[in-house]
Amino acid sequence: MSATLAVGYLGYQAVTGLMNAALSAGLVGEPGTLLVTECRSGSGRRSLRTCTGVFTYASTGDRVMVKAFSWAESSAVYPAQINAGGDRANLRGVLGVAASLPFFWFLLALCSGGLWIWYLDELVGRVAGRVCLVAAAGFLVGLFAMAVS
Repeated sequence: MSATLAVGYLGYQAVTGLMNAALSAGLVGEPGTLLVTECRSGSGRRSLRTCTGVFTYASTGDRVMVKAFSWAESSAVYPAQINAGGDRANLRGVLGVAASLPFFWFLLALCSGGLWIWYLDELVGRVAGRVCLVAAAGFLVGLFAMAVS
């Protein structure tokens, strides 16, 4: 049961990461700048860090309060992209895309590694092994992008 929950959680995070990557790439939403006003960590062992900020639209100059990406620094200004709902902004550009995808790459590595172990046919094993290595590299790139931004 716990393995199913873990894969479900990773799947949810992977889909969310793909949506954030589309936002960072500029495929959806509108560009502008994000001034991070506050970042808080919850209390408890499994608390998550949440950040909020003020997004300024590049086209109109209008400002709106939004949820910011969790690795932002307080009082920093970032180039950002806001989603269509106008409630969440993400770092715009290549760094934002890379930082959005660690869970996607981790899930891909987990699934392809599991396939590799489960079905060790020569061709499938080689393909799954290569996919697993590429996914692991993508996961590390995403973690590095989160640390740098």
